[in-house]
Amino acid sequence: MKTTFTNIFKTIPLLLIKFYQKFISPHKGFRCASNVLHKNGSCSGVIFNIINTQPIGQWRSLIKGQFVKCKHASITIQEENNKKKEENKRKNKESNCSDTIDLACCVGDSASCLGRGLGRKADCAPDCADIGSCF
Repeated sequence: MKTTFTNIFKTIPLLLIKFYQKFISPHKGFRCASNVLHKNGSCSGVIFNIINTQPIGQWRSLIKGQFVKCKHASITIQEENNKKKEENKRKNKESNCSDTIDLACCVGDSASCLGRGLGRKADCAPDCADIGSCF
């Protein structure tokens, strides 16, 4: 009797996971963070293996552990992406003078510089390290 009871409680969640993997996951628009970061399988795959191989009494703690691992992976990925975005912004700001310079002023319209209190062309680009690239 115990075997039938265990099989029912294993079969139903395994079928639900397979349904999710086939019909929902491909269309949700993002991937499992744990799998992206650690390359150890998606949460649904790991949980499928937990249910298929571990005793029912261990499922809750193992599944919870997988979700915690995935949450930490998501935070790590977000932090890495934010660092990359900030680095790209910094690089773009350093190399793209057009964001910080009035090109009409710098190219030769000194009158427009003087009208704004800027005395010479170099004053048009205080944030640009390479003023020569603006000419």
